[in-house]
Amino acid sequence: MARKESTKIQKILFPTDFSGASIHAAAYALLLARTYKARLYVLHVVDTSEEASGFYLPHLSYEKLDKELMESAADMPTKRYSRS
Repeated sequence: MARKESTKIQKILFPTDFSGASIHAAAYALLLARTYKARLYVLHVVDTSEEASGFYLPHLSYEKLDKELMESAADMPTKRYSRS
């Protein structure tokens, strides 16, 4: 009989939309990551395809576009979930 190897979870991908349900899922993903001493990767994707359709977007350098996207992404959870 073949010996079963124990499962070693090393990476966990947690996609989120920052909804109420995803907050509970985040707690579970964090618990799993701690239990298995795994790396937890959080992914949040924003679909802007409908917002930009029909609008002219000027050419931006990669560096400027990357900087603007990173700044917007950093501010997004704060703006969306602040208790003001």
